[in-house]
Amino acid sequence: MGCSLFLMILPRDTIDRQVLDNIVFCMHFHRKILPSRLCSHGSIRRMSKKAFIALGSNVGDRVLAIHQALEGIKASTSMRLLGTSYLYETPPMYVTTQPSFLNAACAVETSLSSVDLLKELKTLESSIGRQASFSNGPRLIDLDIVMVEDEVLASPILTLPHPRMQERAFVLLPLHDLDPMAVHPIRGTTVREMLSLLPATEMQTVRRVFPLGKHADGSMAVVDFSKKVFVMGILNTTPDSFSDGGRYVDTTRAMPRVREMFRDGAEIIDIGGESTRPGATAVPAAEQLARILPIIRHVRQEGLPCILSVDTRSAEVARAAVEAGADLINDVSGGGHDRDMLSTAAALRVPLIFMHMRGDPHTMTTLSRYNHVLLELQQELSRPLRAAGPVLPLWMQYIDPGIGFAKTAAQNLTLLKPENLKSFTRALQDRPLLVGASRKRFVREIVSTSQSATEVEESALDAATVATSCAAVYGGASIVRVHEVKTTRLACDTMRAIRDASEI
Repeated sequence: MGCSLFLMILPRDTIDRQVLDNIVFCMHFHRKILPSRLCSHGSIRRMSKKAFIALGSNVGDRVLAIHQALEGIKASTSMRLLGTSYLYETPPMYVTTQPSFLNAACAVETSLSSVDLLKELKTLESSIGRQASFSNGPRLIDLDIVMVEDEVLASPILTLPHPRMQERAFVLLPLHDLDPMAVHPIRGTTVREMLSLLPATEMQTVRRVFPLGKHADGSMAVVDFSKKVFVMGILNTTPDSFSDGGRYVDTTRAMPRVREMFRDGAEIIDIGGESTRPGATAVPAAEQLARILPIIRHVRQEGLPCILSVDTRSAEVARAAVEAGADLINDVSGGGHDRDMLSTAAALRVPLIFMHMRGDPHTMTTLSRYNHVLLELQQELSRPLRAAGPVLPLWMQYIDPGIGFAKTAAQNLTLLKPENLKSFTRALQDRPLLVGASRKRFVREIVSTSQSATEVEESALDAATVATSCAAVYGGASIVRVHEVKTTRLACDTMRAIRDASEI
């Protein structure tokens, strides 16, 4: 049953407040044509709403363009970024003689009308450098509104929801990352349900990728962790690290070790200037930088095509290291030690590894009481990850259970069970998992008991560490962090082949 609604323009003090409330309620709830809220003075204020925006790029520095789009959204006064999806690489549709696309999505809260939101997004595209092209042609950046809550719209410049969203894996997969239970306002089906109906051939066209490192031209590279386990070689430039302290304190001694680890198969070299072993003393940022910056610069000047990670809890150290050539921040405090770490990683556009840890090196050994170690790790690490959502894109967040940090030997072994690593990763939205158990105390205790010896050789520790790395790979680890690279590389490749082998 239809009705007409007439509103007389009257002085504010002559309007009955309850009548106006009812009018606004009816227009919003029954017709859903004017999402509004009544302000305290009696005027009508538009309500905010949640919009899903698709982001894509297939020319130039694709990752940079998508990051610039997100930064533009965060800087907007009419939008608030709620979170992002993972990043996906897909072949082009329709016009197939062009480069592959990177696709993602973000959720924003806005009070703009959908048409005005689209206009702002098109202005943002232009500011990033998008130029006019032919239909379905290559583009530096593409920002499309996919869905705005339950809004249905057909205008000359915008159709909502996007008319072909249910056909495309590169649209549905990012939406599923953001909100699998979001409902299509016409079809009445959830994103999860629409995704389940896509044919396998469509799903096979999409792969999840992660920005990590740079190409020779300086553009940001992407990696596919489903194709290969990455080995992170440890380079401590400290005099007091528990295993190799004092060995690599200058470039003369460090560079041969960097070359050796890279030659042996390490994709990542993790350079640290502060020991975080139990009882270690905090190292000032200036001293950390004096230890690590010469090595980072030397690696880059030499042109070694390895990914460099900086192992630090300090945002100041992280910033200087990335500006010198590092690609990744490995923070054992999970961003908890320095409140500027999260915003620093976002501003530098580099991934951040969130490791679980309780306390600090002086207190962590007293904080290993858990009722259920796996569940509590998941809960405790989920808090900084939730806080990271509007700041650092999901594709820039890695996780680490923190083997040996505020955990007993028995707890470390429990966490290293492949089924527990899988559960840990799944509970944290399948972020890339790093596991580092190399030469840790519990490994030494196992080897010591096995060999009935009080002194354990490094070669024995490294052999035992290989077992922990294999368990990590079987449990889905994307990166293993070790001192000895060569054997680990071979073992990880073999274990991944076993893990991923087809049933015949």
